[in-house]
Amino acid sequence: MMISSTIIAVAADNAALKPRADELAMELDLPRCELPCGKYSHILIYSCSASLTARLELRSTDFVGGTLGFRSRQGNRTKEPLARAIGLKAGTLPTVLDATAGLGRDAFILATLGCRVILVERSPLVAALLRDGLARALADDNARAAAERMQLHGGDAVTIMERYVEHERPDVIYLDPMYPHRSKSALV
Repeated sequence: MMISSTIIAVAADNAALKPRADELAMELDLPRCELPCGKYSHILIYSCSASLTARLELRSTDFVGGTLGFRSRQGNRTKEPLARAIGLKAGTLPTVLDATAGLGRDAFILATLGCRVILVERSPLVAALLRDGLARALADDNARAAAERMQLHGGDAVTIMERYVEHERPDVIYLDPMYPHRSKSALV
């Protein structure tokens, strides 16, 4: 089996598991990296649990690594397609309600551009992953300022939006339905 990708790499969190990581990287035709590794958006990591049982984990480099980290560090409001999509103009910092937050990638970019972002995720599992990522972003010097502008709500977007209309109306409601990735030049 061969996976050709530049967004994912293979690593091991201790020396004893490095041979297994090397073997998997070769099998899947993926790059091998050493931890910490922010060059890739996701890393397959051979890890050793407290019971000393080796396991394979898929970890995201969150908001500080990979292409998302690069985009957030650029902070170029005029060239960021997401900024244009929400109508971000010079001198304005709208409050954006991301009604389909997912893992928060778009929301984080908006927060790095200065927007206050209210994230809504209905899947409890995805919301838990996002909550963990936000907690780690708050502990990171490079991501803290943006993470402080993000507020996560788990639940149904319609119910949460009704609550916000009563108290504080967002300037923009952002919806990003999930489309599968395509390699064609036309956008979805």
